[in-house]
Amino acid sequence: MKIQYKDKIMEIEKPATISEILEEEIKNHEHTVLATIFNNEYENLNYCVETDGKIELIDTTSNEGMKVYRRTLLYIIGKAFEKIRPDNKMEVNYQLSNAMFCDIIDGEVTDKFIEELTRRSKKNRKRKPSY
Repeated sequence: MKIQYKDKIMEIEKPATISEILEEEIKNHEHTVLATIFNNEYENLNYCVETDGKIELIDTTSNEGMKVYRRTLLYIIGKAFEKIRPDNKMEVNYQLSNAMFCDIIDGEVTDKFIEELTRRSKKNRKRKPSY
């Protein structure tokens, strides 16, 4: 298979993930690589390439990268919230610059709740992400 990344064409013998194909490029990238575009489709770094194609990396400096980053953060916080308050709902109302405003429906926000949400979110974040 022929894979194009920037101005370089690579030949790969068998299917491989994008993170395997571009391991060095991702590791040495100036900014955190979050996802990829393969043949004009958004994919995560664990996407298995089985055909010829063109790869573009998405990092935190692009609008697309920041969308992936924000959605991943919301997912991490949402999973932590679900564990702490399975009978309540969290609603994301808007994003302003680098902040998000969330409402807790039918629940009280206490210092203890914020500490637990922070602790669980950090625990979830330590897992290896698959953007």
